[in-house]
Amino acid sequence: MKYILLFACLIPCMGFNKTHFIDITNDFTIDRFEAVKHFILKHGNTQTYRNFDSNNPHYKIDNTDIYLNAETGQRNINNNPDLSDFNEITIHPSSGPYYTIRIVRAGDHRKKNIRIPDKMQEKRVYLINDYGTVSAAMKKDVLNHLLKIEAKLSVF
Repeated sequence: MKYILLFACLIPCMGFNKTHFIDITNDFTIDRFEAVKHFILKHGNTQTYRNFDSNNPHYKIDNTDIYLNAETGQRNINNNPDLSDFNEITIHPSSGPYYTIRIVRAGDHRKKNIRIPDKMQEKRVYLINDYGTVSAAMKKDVLNHLLKIEAKLSVF
């Protein structure tokens, strides 16, 4: 019994209670996500930025690289748009950390080839930080990057 209590006391210290994602749908809607995705697919190129997969759809604005990630992960290791849709936009400024925006579309929880964290709900857009808690400053920074991207979209 004392070991159970000890473990229960250690859980908060081990980082299990951190929020690794927050819902940003009110700030960055599903339609806006889809518009950015379509823009990158139409006007971008491909570039590999991680060891997980390759040939990610890519677009560069100023000193910021924007990538799309296939919703089926390594099942679409070359990020071929004919094989799957894209459910993540990764924003990678040349100075600073990268950010990932994830969309969970209607019906995604029923699809066995898409991995979605249990607490993410359908018809929502999330900001993800795999390395810790999502802070207000991080949210503000990513929303500023998204505004730059959308400003570029409006030119086309």
